[in-house]
Amino acid sequence: MHCHDSSADSVLANGGSIALVGHPNVGKSAIFNQLTGQHVTISNYPGTTVEVMRGKVAVLEDTVLVDTPGVVTFPSLSEDERVTERVLLDGNLEVILQVGDAKNLRRTLLLTIQLAEMGYPMLLALNMMDEAGQRGLKIDLDCLAETLGVPITPTVAVRKDGLTKLPQALKSARPAALHLKYSPGIEQVVSQIVDICATIWQEINSVSPRSLALMFLSRDRVAEEWLAGRLAPEDYQRLEIVRGEAQATSLELLGMQIQQTRIALANQLAAQALEESGATGNRVGNVLGHLTMHPLWGAPILAGVLLAVYYFVGIFGAGTLVGLLEENLFGGIINPWLIQTIESLIPVRWITDLFVGQYGLWTMGVTYAVALILPIVATFFLAFGVLEDSGYLPRLAALSNRVFKTLGLNGKAVLPMVLGLGCVTMATLTTRVLESKRDRLLVTLLL
Repeated sequence: MHCHDSSADSVLANGGSIALVGHPNVGKSAIFNQLTGQHVTISNYPGTTVEVMRGKVAVLEDTVLVDTPGVVTFPSLSEDERVTERVLLDGNLEVILQVGDAKNLRRTLLLTIQLAEMGYPMLLALNMMDEAGQRGLKIDLDCLAETLGVPITPTVAVRKDGLTKLPQALKSARPAALHLKYSPGIEQVVSQIVDICATIWQEINSVSPRSLALMFLSRDRVAEEWLAGRLAPEDYQRLEIVRGEAQATSLELLGMQIQQTRIALANQLAAQALEESGATGNRVGNVLGHLTMHPLWGAPILAGVLLAVYYFVGIFGAGTLVGLLEENLFGGIINPWLIQTIESLIPVRWITDLFVGQYGLWTMGVTYAVALILPIVATFFLAFGVLEDSGYLPRLAALSNRVFKTLGLNGKAVLPMVLGLGCVTMATLTTRVLESKRDRLLVTLLL
C-alpha cells in the first residue's frame, strides 16, 4: 500500500462539489460553518423530508460544499443515510471530505474504507483530537495517511484548531491508494457485475464500478434503485441472477462477508496507527458506560434518565416555561398592550382582528410560536443534545428496543412516547428524531 503521487494536487482548481461525510455527532456542522461562513442554502433533498445544506467555500472559487446527513455505514438503513448515499451516487462530486472521530478510530476507518472504495479524491479530517489525547490515544497520522493514500488533517472543531488548513488540504485530495481484496468468490462475482454494467460506466461521473458492485451484492437498496434506473431490464435481471447464484453457493450472506472483511482491515489499520492504548483515559466514564448496559443496573438507570427527561421537558418546558411565557408575559403584558395600541391606531375592525383578534397573526401566530413551541422545542433538543453528546442515546435505544420492536418501531421511539405523557403536541414535534417517515407516522398515530 502506498500513496498516490502529487499529480492530483489541483483537483479543485476549476471548482466543483465537495461532499462532507461522516458519522453523526463528529463535528461536521462546525467544519461546514467554518468553511462556508454565512452564505448557506438549506433545502429538502428531492423526494424526501431530509434537509441538506449547501454553501460556497469562502477561499475556494466556485466550490460548493454539501453537508450530508450523518451516516453510520453502508448499506444505508435510515432515510437520512439513504440521502447521503444518493448524494454520493448522483452528486458528480470532485472530493469527499470525511470528518472522523479520532477517539473512535476503528469506527471511523470502517467508513473510510467504504468511501475509499468509491474512487473519489478524499481528505480525512480527524476531529476531536483533544478528546483522543485525554483518553490516552496517540495516533500516528503519517503512518495512517501513507497506508490509506489520502491526506489527513487533525482538527478540534469546537476550538477551530486545524480548520484553517482544510481549504489548502482539500486541493491535495486524491483517490485512496488502499485496495481491499475480498474472498475469491466475492471478487469473481464483482467482476461479473462490472462486466454486465459495462454499458453505463462510460456515461457516468460517479462512484467506481467496483464499489457499486459491492453495494449491489450487499443488497443496498439505494444502489439497487440506482442501477435499475440506468440498466436495461434484461441486464438488471442478469445482475439479480448472478447475485442469487452466488448467494446460493455461500453459507453466509454476501453482505456479511464483505462487511467482515472491511471490519478486519479497519481493526488492522487502527492497530498500526494507535501508538498508545486508551487505558489511561476517563475511567469514571468507562465505569458509567458499563453500568448503563448492565443487566441489573441498566434498567433503573434507564428509568431515571427517562424520568429526568420527562420532568425537564414535559413538566419544566411544556408546563412552567410555557405558563410563564404564554400566560404571564404574552397574555398579561405584551398582548393587552399591543391590542390596545393597534385598536387605537386602526379603527377598522377586520384589520385589527387580522393582527390581534382571536386568530390574529400576532395573538395566535407569534404568541404560539414563541410562547408555546419555542420552550418545548428548546428544552427537548437541549435534553436530546445531552443524551447524544454523553453517548447515552444509543444505549437508551438499545435497552428499550425489545419493547418497541413489538410495535414495529425501534428504541428511539421511547423519547416521544414518554414525553407524550406530558404534552402530545410536544411529543409529536419530537418525532423528527426518528429515522424514517414510517416510524414518525406510526408514533404520531400512537400518540
